[in-house]
Amino acid sequence: MSSGPHEEVTHLPPSDTLRAGTALRRPASHALTSPAQRFYRPELDILRFFAFLCIFVHHTANPGNAGGALGSAAEASLSFAVSLFFMLSAFLITTLLELELERTGTVHAGAFYVRRITRIWPLYYFFLLVCIVIGLMVPAWRVPGPAIAAWVLMAGNWYLVLHGSQLAAVAVIWSVNIEEQFYLFCPWAVAVFRRRGLVGFSVAAIAISYATLLWMGRRGGFDDTGLRLNTLVELQFFAAGTLVAILVRRREFSFPLAGRAALSVFGIGAWVFATYLFDSRSAVARFVWWSPAAEYALVTLGCLALFFSFYGAAVGAAARPLVYLGKISYGLYLYHILFAVGIRAAFPEAGGMAAKIAKAALSFGLTVATAAASYAWLEKPFLRLKDRFTFVKSRAA
Repeated sequence: MSSGPHEEVTHLPPSDTLRAGTALRRPASHALTSPAQRFYRPELDILRFFAFLCIFVHHTANPGNAGGALGSAAEASLSFAVSLFFMLSAFLITTLLELELERTGTVHAGAFYVRRITRIWPLYYFFLLVCIVIGLMVPAWRVPGPAIAAWVLMAGNWYLVLHGSQLAAVAVIWSVNIEEQFYLFCPWAVAVFRRRGLVGFSVAAIAISYATLLWMGRRGGFDDTGLRLNTLVELQFFAAGTLVAILVRRREFSFPLAGRAALSVFGIGAWVFATYLFDSRSAVARFVWWSPAAEYALVTLGCLALFFSFYGAAVGAAARPLVYLGKISYGLYLYHILFAVGIRAAFPEAGGMAAKIAKAALSFGLTVATAAASYAWLEKPFLRLKDRFTFVKSRAA
């Protein structure tokens, strides 16, 4: 597999001492620092961009009733790309922590939290501030005080579950909140449960997700906000990503191009039919109490299929722009909603397919330009600081 300038770590010396190190330590001189010892898979950056593109289309296509026509369900189903992000995040974090454990003999929890803070918080709080400032000038974008407190405390997803998701652009950061909640216990799970125990821990997490889904279905809790923004429901995707990290460790999966295309079609198809058959607005969901569990089972299968349709794929020079767009996907994800919502509000009456495409193209161009500038001037300085607390190097900042 062609993987650009950085190769995957495949063999690391075992350690006799396995413990969870809480100290806020920088990597020692023996930490993985040479390019040949990096863990980096550029095809997964392309997968990041693919996931963003799904979300972008979902927000700019403005889907109608997902329980109606299959085409409408297809548009609505693209929102499950957020769950794909969760699975991919868990895969990468678990892999890197396991490599750190093998290489250094411990999981440095303090350093892990510094790495997450320096990667997530600068852009997150900057975006939140932008939304608050816009809300002071545009009443429709106003962010209530309790919502601000929830976002600051990384619990905004629960605020939306309780109060609804009509908060304009700021609501998009619910997914960042769920990821941060996952990061709280992730290093401890790797350190304490190790490889075999981590399998059981992940299976238990999936069981909790489906118990939640069955309970919500039993009591008639089919509301999309209550499901999609619920940490316990989304926990299954982090668990699935962890299990995939354990499965593929030191293994390569070689699929022909036709096989990868088939996996992609199956993955998207699973999302579409999950939405069409079991979404809260479908006829089936109103009569079948287990429909939320069935919906999410199909979505998880779709995420797995999409992951493996990209995993191990050769990445040549022609794909470098896509790799870069995946590299800045965090900014793409946050900023796109500002332009998607803003342009739709500015030109509400512009109809027709040509106008719709023009608005989407303008939104996409502004999003890429803003995310690129943000990555260069806001995120990169913090990423360089993050590298000082990194034991297993991955993608260069």
